[in-house]
Amino acid sequence: MASSHAEKSDAIVIRQADFSETSKVVTLFTREFGKLSTLAKGAKRLKGPFEGALDLLAHCRVVFLPKHEALSLLTEAQLVTRFRPADHNLNRVYAGYYIAELLDGLMSERDEHVPLFDRSIHTLDLISHQPDLRKPLVLYELALLEQIGLLPILDQCQCGTPIQPQTTYTFWVSQGVLLCPQCRQPDIPSRDISGGTLALLRMLTSGQDKLIDNLKITDHQYKEIRSFLNSSISAALDRKPRMLSMLNVF
Repeated sequence: MASSHAEKSDAIVIRQADFSETSKVVTLFTREFGKLSTLAKGAKRLKGPFEGALDLLAHCRVVFLPKHEALSLLTEAQLVTRFRPADHNLNRVYAGYYIAELLDGLMSERDEHVPLFDRSIHTLDLISHQPDLRKPLVLYELALLEQIGLLPILDQCQCGTPIQPQTTYTFWVSQGVLLCPQCRQPDIPSRDISGGTLALLRMLTSGQDKLIDNLKITDHQYKEIRSFLNSSISAALDRKPRMLSMLNVF
């Protein structure tokens, strides 16, 4: 049953699908209400009611009538800014689409995550113009996994032994835990990651912006971080993200 009370929120458009000759189903990631599936009547008309505010990855301010089941009704959308990568760089476009895919696949309906919304806006701005996309995407993926409770504990083995910088650990992907050499089992599908890279991941999740800005990531550390994140996110989605194979971030 639809509510008669309209709600307002900032939102990012993360998916669209045709609904009829004139309307679309638009999936939004909103600041106050989390992911939201809405029906946008007239959105396909050239001079429709939304005036181009519903482009993929657009940041907009929306008004909608919530429903407890099925689709909420989107009644207004005012564009704040479009996602416009510098130089029409295709890799930047793919990075934006990757963020949209993660939000659509990993966020639950109406599960509010204000910090992640703000991080999403910030990251889309960064990848639209920053030369190196690697660190912004790593920081975003770590923040997303932390927000949804799927970031593994990075400072100890599952047995409670603290991580040592000079030791190589095993990441047990399906369980989301680290294993020290004593806990490692050869028949467990896993990936190796060094204690030094785990220390770097802890710094990247520390929230200390000045420290993070000055961190240098070696090629070897970055390779280990990407393996760790790709495995974690694919396990959370139960599939490899489609956009990941198109991104040049390796």
